[in-house]
Amino acid sequence: MEGSIKWWSRGHRAHHRYTDTDLDPYNAHRGLLWSHIGWMIVKPRRRPGVADVSDLSKNEVVRWQHRWYVWLILLMGFAVPTVIPGLLWGDWRGGYMYAGAARLVFVHHSTFCVNSLAHWLGDAPFDDRHTPRDHVITAVVTLGEGYHNFHHQFPSDFRNAIRWYQYDPTKWFIAVCRWLGLASHLKVGLRSLSPVYQANILSRSSLITK
Repeated sequence: MEGSIKWWSRGHRAHHRYTDTDLDPYNAHRGLLWSHIGWMIVKPRRRPGVADVSDLSKNEVVRWQHRWYVWLILLMGFAVPTVIPGLLWGDWRGGYMYAGAARLVFVHHSTFCVNSLAHWLGDAPFDDRHTPRDHVITAVVTLGEGYHNFHHQFPSDFRNAIRWYQYDPTKWFIAVCRWLGLASHLKVGLRSLSPVYQANILSRSSLITK
């Protein structure tokens, strides 16, 4: 399992702060298998780098979810997907196998590809000093998280893909929420840059669409 909000965020923040070093829990230089799932099943020789999660520790929802994480996984990951098909059309086994176990395997490996495939396949139009890459195949496999080079360069940006047509359903969903008045104060990393630098970045990013 991917862990609670607090646990996962701690590792993710360390990954951004110490990318491709021994303090990076998903260090891509240790190999594709390690960054995909090895870091979860093999105890590392050293702890991940320091990452501040004090803001999350103050959040009541995060604290509640962290406390009850195991029970929530069993309830929402297995019990609910099993019970609904079982009660509605009598398919208890199918609910457990497909809506429960198989779905969890698919979603987890899709998420793990953000740490592995997104650091291996594609181009680096924004920053070529580290391993994060941008590629449409990774975007499809990870359900929109494939423009990872941009994400590492502008981690606070609400988008994963900078162009409106690049596959990033989360970006489109948030944009619709803003249009409906359900989201506001969205952060866009490029706005803090000069117009000349913005134009240069946009022209370089077009390489990944060709």
